[in-house]
Amino acid sequence: MNICDLLDNCIQIEQTLGQIYRVFMEQQASHPEYARLWEKTAQEEQNHEQQFIMAKRLACSVKTDATKLSQPSIELVKKLTALKGRLAEIPLSPYESLRLAIDLEEKLSAFHMDQMNIFPDESTNRLFKSMMDNDEEHIEALKTAFARISSHFTSK
Repeated sequence: MNICDLLDNCIQIEQTLGQIYRVFMEQQASHPEYARLWEKTAQEEQNHEQQFIMAKRLACSVKTDATKLSQPSIELVKKLTALKGRLAEIPLSPYESLRLAIDLEEKLSAFHMDQMNIFPDESTNRLFKSMMDNDEEHIEALKTAFARISSHFTSK
């Protein structure tokens, strides 16, 4: 796999995650707090998608080190696409969707970490670091919401 293919897959991953979060937003429209969280998180995924599009433009115009690509990103695309299809058919509760989203975000953050330093210039590599920092911020927002809903269940 070359770097352009990897970045195409990263773009698809971000698109699919955004679509999953929009499904959650629609499913949880009767819970405004969660609907807003999903809308914000979906928007962040769209921003990540745009960053990957920019990274692809850069990567496909310069020499990159494809030997550092450690995971088959196409498998992630396939798994997320299949998951999105199942989630559209079987609505999850806010609790379940938050737990799933945290798991997805942590796994994808680790994937992005593995892709750092594949560009010959440090400024482009910093793009991936910036994206990971953004991932950490919205993982924390999801964890905060999960802690609130978890404490609600345990206090009953």
